[in-house]
Amino acid sequence: WFLTVASARPSLIPISRAVMPSLSSPSTSCWRPDRLLPALGFGLFLADGYLRQGEWAAARAEAETILAICREVGYRHIEGAAERLLGEALAADDPAAAGLHLDAALRITEEIGSRVETAKTLLAQAALRRAAGD
Repeated sequence: WFLTVASARPSLIPISRAVMPSLSSPSTSCWRPDRLLPALGFGLFLADGYLRQGEWAAARAEAETILAICREVGYRHIEGAAERLLGEALAADDPAAAGLHLDAALRITEEIGSRVETAKTLLAQAALRRAAGD
């Protein structure tokens, strides 16, 4: 659904950072636990939207922020997704770093048993290898 809407109306994707105040800081002390998980999930959609629009720097910044928060609080599923998105965001500029993030994403998603995220990561790794000529 999200990708359908995003492809039909790309203007819907860039959502103001005001919607997610203080997510630009990895400190979670200001977040109530019942609001953190939905905010991180929204951040994943935002990073994915930036990727689909080709805004690599914005996607990378969003994914790095989410990754830092997830490592701090221990949300492994979202950490795996953020690693994948970060790998995708880095693919054009730094394929070696992208590969490391995609490897980390694959390891995390397999550990937690997230087959959907594992499949997305495998597709991202295949695209990276294809771009490298493998």
